[in-house]
Amino acid sequence: MSTAVSPEAQVTAEAVARLPRTFHSRGDLSAYAILEQSGYFDRHVHVTPDLLAAILASDASLVDDWLALSENKRTSSGWYFRQEPTGFTVAFVDEAGNKVDENSYTDRIEACAEFIKREVEEMRQLG
Repeated sequence: MSTAVSPEAQVTAEAVARLPRTFHSRGDLSAYAILEQSGYFDRHVHVTPDLLAAILASDASLVDDWLALSENKRTSSGWYFRQEPTGFTVAFVDEAGNKVDENSYTDRIEACAEFIKREVEEMRQLG
């Protein structure tokens, strides 16, 4: 049984899924500001990995945007999303460089949706 998605949650999820693209095309806003403008902070509980996966499935090039964003992060800790020879990894590295939470996926869209949710939740919680 699927739950109906509100139009607002759908628009927010689409903006979240396009965050790396918006960040690069705009150049004048931080990722946090884009996330804030998307309405994510008010609707975060409605933007689920399943909803994000449905959006990614309709434009798989968004997955490449998130892979590039993860690869280009310049932080010592946080979430990352990487393509491996056997599939995809979504993991969190703490300040000491330890993997605290690591998950492997065979499906790139599922992996990306999980990474997006974790990444934007970290941004929301850290402010």
